Amino acid sequence: MDEDSITGSSASSCASSSPTTPASTLFGGRKHTANTKSTRVDPAPDEVDPVSLVGKTLVQVRRSPAHPSVTLHFSDKSSYQIRVDGYNPQFPGLNKVLEMNAQSHGVFPESGGQTNVNLTIDRCASITMRDKAFDARSSKETSWDQTHLGVVFKFRERAGWHCLWAMLADNDSSTGLCVFRSFEDVYIAQTPPRSFNKGHNKRRSRHVHERQIRV
Repeated sequence: MDEDSITGSSASSCASSSPTTPASTLFGGRKHTANTKSTRVDPAPDEVDPVSLVGKTLVQVRRSPAHPSVTLHFSDKSSYQIRVDGYNPQFPGLNKVLEMNAQSHGVFPESGGQTNVNLTIDRCASITMRDKAFDARSSKETSWDQTHLGVVFKFRERAGWHCLWAMLADNDSSTGLCVFRSFEDVYIAQTPPRSFNKGHNKRRSRHVHERQIRV
């Protein structure tokens, strides 16, 4: 694969309840623009341009056990989160999961996990992905092509692209089969650094934006 291309496919972990639903093809194209502001119609208020992460050294990655978010800690003490657009921790709604391609294993942990790394971000971008969504909660299953935004990383020390995206799913309580699958945009937000002065933190924590997701 060309080092400047972003191509591939991923099978969703939420398999269709019907054998007629095809496997998904999630991302493709060349040299995607590293600027979420130009691709998202309604950016989140805490969203940052992915290109601002280029050149930073990633030292720790933590995945929340309770929320669809991944926290990135860098050597310069800055921290960022990969978040699902529209997700509210107080009203989570349908199950939302951050998924990733095979290349991302070893860098991005599973739910509740943590990895310590030493990786320099060479490229970071928001990309448009296409997948097959479906709804089989009624007697007639419907499906449609859905576009959504994922984020990709390229590290100087590792080959290939590392991609994350968000899936919404609903499983039948009696059979366990997936009866609904859809997708949401993901984006990157800057978060407060981990090291705080205790007195300062108590005052400041009251004003932290409600979108901040604690892990």
